[in-house]
Amino acid sequence: MKIELENDEILEDLQRDNLKIVQDNSLYKFSSDSVMLSDFACVKKSDFVVELCSGSGVISVLVYAKYAPKKIKGFEVDKHLFNLSLKTLRFNEINAIEFVNDDLKNAPKILGFEKADVVICNPPYFVFPKDTSKISKKNLTTKYESLATLEDIIKASSQLLKVKGKLYFIYTSKRIQELLVCAEKNNLICKELKFIFKENTSDLVLCKFVKRGLLGCEVKKTYIT
Repeated sequence: MKIELENDEILEDLQRDNLKIVQDNSLYKFSSDSVMLSDFACVKKSDFVVELCSGSGVISVLVYAKYAPKKIKGFEVDKHLFNLSLKTLRFNEINAIEFVNDDLKNAPKILGFEKADVVICNPPYFVFPKDTSKISKKNLTTKYESLATLEDIIKASSQLLKVKGKLYFIYTSKRIQELLVCAEKNNLICKELKFIFKENTSDLVLCKFVKRGLLGCEVKKTYIT
């Protein structure tokens, strides 16, 4: 479907099923993190999937293309990113995804508690700093916890998930201890960690959690160039 793009908006090829995503060159654009997370997730056709911090919608679209679940709901509080995601849906004529422009903390009340089979999230990685003068405006909401903390995101994920439902998460390796403690506090048991290495250092980690799952976690690694 034909759509009208604004001055800084472009269409980028997702290299899957001829799908494209609308991006804004003036904002932080999606990276390999989103692609890795969508590949890491395991989704069934019968699943109800919720994406938190959905941004411009790339993960939801990739999950739709790869797994074709019955329904995907994305939550994004930033109005401009939300509008980009709507344009992406119109361009690709996708009806199985719905994006909601709201605070993710409200997602359980809007969608219902313990209704989701899968939650997927690529959240901001860093604590909001006291001094923001040296941080570009486009990175404040995408890279830093300006609108929702790690605790907020994990709590909402747990409230959304059915018992035995799965949370797929990508995060900075430097905060893995904080993430695991927060997850266990909210009844999310880590079942798999996949550390992503550049040479000898892991910058990121892919995580699979199961709500009220049994103890026992696989630890893996992968290298990217």
